[in-house]
Amino acid sequence: MAIARARLVRPSPVDAARWQRRNAGEGRFAALTLAVITALVVAAWGVWRFVGDAVAESVTSDGPQVRVGVVGDSTHVRVIAYGAFDLMSSAGRTVFTCAGPNVLRFSAVGGQAGTFYYYVVVTEFDKRKKPEARRLLGQLRDVLKVGMEILEVSDRLALPRDRAALRDCLLVAIGPFDDLKLADQWNRYLSQTYRSYIVKDTSKRASGEIQLFDHSDRLLARMKDSLSIRLKDDKQLLSVEPLQSPAAGWSLLKRTSPRYRGTLEIRLNDRGRLTAINTLPLEEYIKGVVPSEIGGQSPYESLKAQAIAARSEAYHKLGLEHHINDLYDFCGKVHCQNYLGVEEQTVASVRSVEETRGQVLVYGDQVIDAVYCHSCGGVSADSRDVWKSGNYPFYQAVYDRRFWRSSNLSSERSTDAWLSSRPDVFCNPDQRGFPDYAKKYFRWTRRMEGAALQRAVADAQNVGQVLNLEVVERAESGRVRVLRVVGSKGSVRFTGSEKICALFNNLPSSFFVLSVENDAAAPHAVKSVTIRGGGFGHGVGMCQMGAYMMAKRGYLCADILAHYYPKTTIRKIY
Repeated sequence: MAIARARLVRPSPVDAARWQRRNAGEGRFAALTLAVITALVVAAWGVWRFVGDAVAESVTSDGPQVRVGVVGDSTHVRVIAYGAFDLMSSAGRTVFTCAGPNVLRFSAVGGQAGTFYYYVVVTEFDKRKKPEARRLLGQLRDVLKVGMEILEVSDRLALPRDRAALRDCLLVAIGPFDDLKLADQWNRYLSQTYRSYIVKDTSKRASGEIQLFDHSDRLLARMKDSLSIRLKDDKQLLSVEPLQSPAAGWSLLKRTSPRYRGTLEIRLNDRGRLTAINTLPLEEYIKGVVPSEIGGQSPYESLKAQAIAARSEAYHKLGLEHHINDLYDFCGKVHCQNYLGVEEQTVASVRSVEETRGQVLVYGDQVIDAVYCHSCGGVSADSRDVWKSGNYPFYQAVYDRRFWRSSNLSSERSTDAWLSSRPDVFCNPDQRGFPDYAKKYFRWTRRMEGAALQRAVADAQNVGQVLNLEVVERAESGRVRVLRVVGSKGSVRFTGSEKICALFNNLPSSFFVLSVENDAAAPHAVKSVTIRGGGFGHGVGMCQMGAYMMAKRGYLCADILAHYYPKTTIRKIY
């Protein structure tokens, strides 16, 4: 079969010239078009980078928003606004606008407490994997022998902050529990194997309404569950405090509470009463913590160390079940961190926060819970000495000296000898420049009469006549872990720093030795007990007075943090 060949037709010289001119023109047009497109892309990229960076800076430069409970539970609260503000409903609607400073009263009326239950979530499944969720539920129910359910994520479940973004999920959970302590015990057990956490079922919320009154007791508005006060000028301030009763003249009472920046929320809590919450960026919160904790006049490098430690602790605790029964992330007390708004702030304390903006302490890839105490008494405590804790290398029982050395004060004799001495440690108040107000905490003595001790023990358990006190277990840091009270009808053990200190009318710390005096008339009864101790606080992490004196001696912020949190590094997270 013959194959037809294509015939090549050569263009004439005139056609060739026309073709070259046309292609040259199209080439110039294409090159110009490409150049224009490239310029536009580059310009758009530049604008995107500029705007993106600006937006990112506006959103993240001050850290996440935090909610601080500044009034925990009250029927009436008074708010003083020092500038113009908007009062917003829970739906975001402006109830009214005030053009200047004002004094207002909020009251909870007809409040009824809600009923709440707790679940311990073992794991999560996508809604499309319901068979797998049911299979795991059956397996766990057979092993754990406890009630379990599959929950759907909804508004009725109060999720931890780090799980708040969950949508369309099934939760395999143990419960319900009506006792948070029992739920917490299960959570601790399960967390050894699973990434478990606690959720609260808020199906039956508290009922009532919030009524708003002006300074002349004129009713201005009624709201169902919450409202917020937003200042028009972010440099202006608010204060809020509980009122015992709305007696005449409440608006003229002298202010006793701190002043705050940010937004103020007034909410109906689980008990049908009022909770006031200061909502503000993390960096603004830290500005209120640093001077409240270590003092605004402290040496600058210790202020910076305090800022990084406080920011680390707050960032670590966000999303945890730290205040699961409350409407806020942190309280303003020592339970979380002392927070007094703008009251104690100084130029140096504010600058220390701004200079360390976004810096936290990390171990590996995790931000640590960088707790701290006022004074360690010369020996820091292992976190396991004070509360249930893992074995963390940055929390160890060591002497507060330039070159750390592990302590062993687990015997009565060694602790007694240490507390009878004034060793060369950073928090020793015998140094020049040590603050006078803190000197009384390095070494202290308390005395408790037998009758007072008898009442304190009876509040926990009736053991009859108190005959003796015995330290059953003492940690290597010298802290008392277990104390036994022997009575005529039996004995009782007190375990944990908080309970032990509370027994003796709230001792400064659990780092102490006891001297018992028996009654001469009744030789077997305790007449009095003398407690000699050292330090103020739990003793874990940074010793604030040690940090203060390290800065006085010329140590830098990084040196201080490396000393008190060994094997950690400073990292900027925003």
